[in-house]
Amino acid sequence: MDNKEFSSFLRQVKQLTPRQRESLRHSLEMDEVSISSMVSDRENELDRSRKCIYCGSDGVVKNGRSEGLIRFRCRNQHCLRTYNALTGTNLTGLAHKEKWEQYVQCMREHLTIQESAQRCGISYRTSFHWRHRFLKGIKSGHRPSDGIDVDEKRTRAEEIRQPDAFGETSQGTQETA
Repeated sequence: MDNKEFSSFLRQVKQLTPRQRESLRHSLEMDEVSISSMVSDRENELDRSRKCIYCGSDGVVKNGRSEGLIRFRCRNQHCLRTYNALTGTNLTGLAHKEKWEQYVQCMREHLTIQESAQRCGISYRTSFHWRHRFLKGIKSGHRPSDGIDVDEKRTRAEEIRQPDAFGETSQGTQETA
């Protein structure tokens, strides 16, 4: 886009409704956020809070790494569960983490499931499942800058509180759509 076209675009932006401006802002933010930065931010958040996402106790410690992610372990004798930054999110259990960024880029380019699979070197079936997992987060209103949306499964803590960037509450319960 040249300068003249850009100036015209800026004039048109001023005529947008508030909802259209929010949509434009959302589209611009989507290009700036990466999954790896969201996961890293989530790990830092879990490390700072040191609260168990399952029982809410303060007795959480780092417990090594698994598949490149920091593991956390609750030391509460009634819980003793472990988790990482992806636990309870739409990305839980998805393989080929190194290809997620490339796949999201394919989605931004509006490639088909088949085209995305070929570009990323994954099967059609994997591409189909990834597309639906990622879209589930978008449809529930979570922008990529807000974090990764969660599945509707719940942990033992049944209270629904204000969700964080990943759609989780301070005690690990998850917002439902």
